[in-house]
Amino acid sequence: MEPKVKIRKVSVEAILKALDDLFGKGVDFVDICQEEGKEDTIIFQFSKEYIDEKYHKNFEDVPESNIETKLTKEGLDELLS
Repeated sequence: MEPKVKIRKVSVEAILKALDDLFGKGVDFVDICQEEGKEDTIIFQFSKEYIDEKYHKNFEDVPESNIETKLTKEGLDELLS
């Protein structure tokens, strides 16, 4: 069975670094999605309910809606350089 979304040749190191940064800020869970028409983009999306309660103060100025972190090919390259 072919996956509906396939993102090719993504740097494991860059993804781990991005997730480690989010975890360090108190984010315990993320939704992973992709923008329609942007096949080289990964979005880590989360809301305050995904954040450890003791870190909520870090996100007080952020709207209650989802927060997005995008990793594009260029962004991945930048992280690795």
